[in-house]
Amino acid sequence: MDFLVSHCLRQETGFCPALVLLDLNMPIMNGFEFLEAFRQQPPLQQAGVTIIVVSSSLQEEDNRRVANYGVAGFIEKPLTKEKLKAILSEANMP
Repeated sequence: MDFLVSHCLRQETGFCPALVLLDLNMPIMNGFEFLEAFRQQPPLQQAGVTIIVVSSSLQEEDNRRVANYGVAGFIEKPLTKEKLKAILSEANMP
């Protein structure tokens, strides 16, 4: 989130990643905290950033919570080359 705020969400730099692969179980800030913080950013500053959750947790509750944030997808770990290709294809990325 710090990177997005300092590089993407500031108009001076304008560098935004097109794709964020987000783990739900991270130290300091978990994936749901990240999604909530990202949601708090102005919509125009969120535009063009596709978020895909990558997690070993495929519990129904996690799926429901993730769906509330409008992420582009939910992929189960381990992340393989084939899964990454499918993610990029679904997100219309080269």
